[in-house]
Amino acid sequence: MILFFLFLYMSFKKILLLFFILLAVVGACFMLFRDVILEQSLLQIQKKIFDKYQVKIEYRDAGFEGFARVVINNLSVTPPSGDTLLYCTKTAADISLIRYVKGQPPINNFLLESGYIHLINKNDSTTNYAFVFNKKKNGEAENTTKTSEKSFSLILGKIWKNFFDLADFNFQVTDFNIKWLNNNESENVLLEACSLNKTRLNMVATAAQASPGTKWEVIGTVDPKSEILDLHVGTSNNLVTRVPFFEKITGIKFFLNSFGLSLSMHKENNHTLRFNINAAAVAPGINHWRISPEDVLIDSVGVNFKVFVDDTSFYSGKESVLIINQLALLTHLSYSKNIQNRITTVININETDAGIFFNSLPKGLFSTLEKIKISGKISYKLKLDVNLEVPDSLLFESELKKSNLKILQYGNENFASINSSFTYTAREKEKVMRVFQVGPENPMFTPIELINPLLISSVLTAEDGTFYFHRGFNEEAFRESMVTNIKEKRFARGGSTISMQLVKNVFLNRNKTISRKIEEALIVWLIENNGIVSKSRMLEVYLNIIEWGPGIYGIGEAAEFYFSKNLFNSI
Repeated sequence: MILFFLFLYMSFKKILLLFFILLAVVGACFMLFRDVILEQSLLQIQKKIFDKYQVKIEYRDAGFEGFARVVINNLSVTPPSGDTLLYCTKTAADISLIRYVKGQPPINNFLLESGYIHLINKNDSTTNYAFVFNKKKNGEAENTTKTSEKSFSLILGKIWKNFFDLADFNFQVTDFNIKWLNNNESENVLLEACSLNKTRLNMVATAAQASPGTKWEVIGTVDPKSEILDLHVGTSNNLVTRVPFFEKITGIKFFLNSFGLSLSMHKENNHTLRFNINAAAVAPGINHWRISPEDVLIDSVGVNFKVFVDDTSFYSGKESVLIINQLALLTHLSYSKNIQNRITTVININETDAGIFFNSLPKGLFSTLEKIKISGKISYKLKLDVNLEVPDSLLFESELKKSNLKILQYGNENFASINSSFTYTAREKEKVMRVFQVGPENPMFTPIELINPLLISSVLTAEDGTFYFHRGFNEEAFRESMVTNIKEKRFARGGSTISMQLVKNVFLNRNKTISRKIEEALIVWLIENNGIVSKSRMLEVYLNIIEWGPGIYGIGEAAEFYFSKNLFNSI
């Protein structure tokens, strides 16, 4: 028995010795041929990229630092357009056999030092980065098609895993310039330092177009083992600053003071993923002509969403909430591609102080309502459900309720001002066409009791048949306009009542923006639900200010122009 163990011991020593000898031989061969292997590998990469995209990858020289650290000097990437996309003075990375065996990218401690990325759009619509988005070749296109047919959860799960696989290494970027050239416009960001070291992310960048001295700082955690992403983004001088490149990509100017994000994923079952999203932004703001002619600013925004993704749909959990300033919106959103494309939106605002409701409205979005003071309670419910393949099935429900509501002070407009004589400014695309008095002082003003009832009935039938029965908002008419717009894929039809048209003409601008439409509905709701202006007076003002033909304003002018009449009750 002793001899047997002695034999095993001697055999183990021989095996161990042979292993170290083999390791030494392999190491010696690697050291002897590594430069040749590196050169051939780089040539293959250059050829493969050029054959696929016609993109040239060039460098001055390449070699090793230490045992397995590759260094490439003066690396450049030049697409077919001839404008260099990327240049880097020094690029380096450790080659890791252990990572390769584990199925991870075989590089670590990646370094980019002193260089630039230039994204160029030319007048002839050519770019130096379009090749990145080019469709793949036939064989690869088939794989893409097959992937697109897979479930949402499978696709997002794969993206999630790939992100953390790629994030499971250290990198450092220093003194790197990112520039976007779009015809005669440009935007420039200097990435002073950016590093990921053992899950800890740090970045400092300066935007050339921002206020002098403004730096963006990013601190966060990217944890591949726990699969958790935590980020905090802010400006060094605590100013509200335009976010670089956002306008170039989306066409929307976006402003921000700071932003925080926490993101994690949990696998509910084999077919369902749950994403936990917690985010908050301080002093975010946007500017886009379709939203509002002014900068839209919010003190703070918070998001606490649980988003579920299965094979055919996305949907948020019932406890998901969006907080705008002090206003909490319980939000349920869903999209399903099961058989047909279906979108559902449900928003609930539980009974809350009316002052908080109106004070939480974003600044610059509803200018006439700013500084308004209101007491009482308000609650709101919205439900929108639409099958995009069958628009006629659209369901729309919207209800804003009040309790002991009282307007203590008007904002920038006194909505009761139209109860007596007032000056009206007729505009056409913001151009002033006419200014006149609406009241007895104007000889063309016609009291409603002098207007022929048949004419009133005709106008109501054409414009708003339920005028005397609704509170300013015709839900069914609005639903039908949404159906028409979906079918025609454009804003082909509005859903405005006479009350809404009156508010638009008297109190608001002519900008066709989302904010104006919502502001219009809110003002009408305040007027109609608080008895600020009677139905009869609203109709009287409406008939005396609307355009009955080119440059013909009000029923008085129309009667004289078309019929040479001054006695309106005989029309």
